Amino acid sequence: MTAPPDDLDLRLAVLEATLLERSTAQERALSVAMTASEKRLDTMNEWRATYADLVTNTMSRTEITVALQGIVEQTRGELSSLRDRVAALGAPDYLLWGVVVSALSGLAFGIWLLIGLKIDNATMPLALQVEHLKIQPDRCAAK
Repeated sequence: MTAPPDDLDLRLAVLEATLLERSTAQERALSVAMTASEKRLDTMNEWRATYADLVTNTMSRTEITVALQGIVEQTRGELSSLRDRVAALGAPDYLLWGVVVSALSGLAFGIWLLIGLKIDNATMPLALQVEHLKIQPDRCAAK
């Protein structure tokens, strides 16, 4: 029971066409899968590069802590300096007060002296008359 050779050739031709079609479809599927895999790998490589940049360019908690401690110490030093200045400005300046009190005393004494002399001249007209009685060199020469 052998099949006629034409039928066998026909079956072989159909089988060969089917295998060729399957092979072509498999090659296309493989090509599509490879393209998708390459795109996925490119995306993963970009993500890895971004993560590596993030890790290398950002400061660690330790670095931030050290930097902040430096800033805090610097600020404390500046605040201490400012506190000293404010304390110095708030403290009484005894030299300045001494100068002010001395100047006011001198002014008061000067005013008292001027007023006192004017009162003496107003209450003692006799002293003025004695001055008029004194011999003046101009009068003696004229007589």
